[in-house]
Amino acid sequence: MRFPARRVVLSFLSLLLLALAVPCAATAADEAAQPATDASPAIVKIYVAAVMPDAFAPWRPGFSSDKTGSGAVIEGHRILTNAHVVEGHTFVQVRLHGHPEKHAARVTFVSHEADLALVELEEPDRLDGIEPLPLGDLPELRAEVSALGFPEGGDTLSITKGVVTRVEHVMYLQSWARLLSIQMDAAIGAGSSGGPLVHDGSLVGVAAQTTVTNDTIGCAVAAPVVRQFLDDVADGRIDGVPTLRIDTQPLGNPALRGSLGVQEGETGALVRTVAPVSPAAGILLPGDVLTAVDGLDVADDSTVELRGRERTDLTYAIDRHQVGETVTLRFLRAGQAREARVRLGLALGEAELVPRLHERPGDYYIYGGLVFLAVTQDYVIRALEMDSFNWNLTPYIVRALEHPGEQVILLQAVLTASVNQGYGKAAGEVIQSVDGQPVRSLRELAALAEGGDGPYVTFGYRDGGRVTLDREEARRATPTLLQRHGIATDRSASLSAAPQVASSAGSEALRVP
Repeated sequence: MRFPARRVVLSFLSLLLLALAVPCAATAADEAAQPATDASPAIVKIYVAAVMPDAFAPWRPGFSSDKTGSGAVIEGHRILTNAHVVEGHTFVQVRLHGHPEKHAARVTFVSHEADLALVELEEPDRLDGIEPLPLGDLPELRAEVSALGFPEGGDTLSITKGVVTRVEHVMYLQSWARLLSIQMDAAIGAGSSGGPLVHDGSLVGVAAQTTVTNDTIGCAVAAPVVRQFLDDVADGRIDGVPTLRIDTQPLGNPALRGSLGVQEGETGALVRTVAPVSPAAGILLPGDVLTAVDGLDVADDSTVELRGRERTDLTYAIDRHQVGETVTLRFLRAGQAREARVRLGLALGEAELVPRLHERPGDYYIYGGLVFLAVTQDYVIRALEMDSFNWNLTPYIVRALEHPGEQVILLQAVLTASVNQGYGKAAGEVIQSVDGQPVRSLRELAALAEGGDGPYVTFGYRDGGRVTLDREEARRATPTLLQRHGIATDRSASLSAAPQVASSAGSEALRVP
């Protein structure tokens, strides 16, 4: 189960213009007996041995751990669970409810953005005779639901009962993406992750986390998000959850509405930014007023109708689709109504300039004892949790959000030696240039450091600061320093491989798993 580790993380997210999960209010949960339709035979306990990369030192093997979670048998002899349950897995086992044996399993698909994963047994016939849980529809507010899983504190199945208190977009702690969530007062805890939320005998959600402001209130990945994931992988590959990568502002002020040419009776949201990699780049412009997406009218508070009187974030009109599908956008430009078709070619998590890596190690490069890292969300999270975040990074991260292809390059550490003496205090600086040339990535930094022909190489940072090394001495010293510190290679594998470019077409950008 995902629990917010530190409230400071959320403050930082708002600084980066990432919306926070909306707090929810509900009552304490009641223990329940077996649900009317017994779903318990389809519930499994998942055992995972995992290794997670060290965000501060990606050249190290990483951190080993053992963890448990829950899951549900669904059609096709598959087990549905959370992505964070199997994250970093090296070995997976599954124990069926009421059985003592553990069975070897493999992870077939992972969507970190939706916090969902599929697991299959190495011997799938072990699931013969188990009635799979069907996928149901989004439950109504106040509908009774049961949460089934294997929370810590015991080894047998736990069933709790509650009611749906809210259905809206919240921040998924696994990915920081805002997607549709069911909030309920059914008690869940660590180990419940991946267990189903059941209503009328159908799976309507997957228990994933508690809310940001109240650790007793549970949030589940909502049925429409689960359905999008299952439809996505039906062709044997995962493309992800589509996104427009735009930022909007509510139009609650009459003067603002009037200045944009919004007439009486019209509603919409002001387009603030359009990312260069957005599928709508060149179609939507900052200053436009987005009035409808995929047939759903956009209200002045940047929401669309979910059902009846329920509303949620306008991104719902996009993330219910599949990557590659087309939607219609209606918008105003200088008061004039326009309409355009947009192909959803970009998925959440793609083309991120400060990306979330999950199981993948980060990029690094070592030269003359100077250790350079590409800043990632994983690095930021760990630094915040350890109360060691360098707040000087903030403006560079914000800037990087608007400049595709750039990385925030940090001088993470200095492996002290005669070649770099006197530069220890430069650790923590963001590198902006090499020999006076701006650098946008670690790959460029390495090429300039190694390809220059002068006797010295200079790495520039803020306010005219610089680190200058003797180029030949740095070249000679690097292998010795690597050996002394037990580092196998001077760069991450990605810096040696051919670069991958994610395009707004989004057809072959990085996918998971």
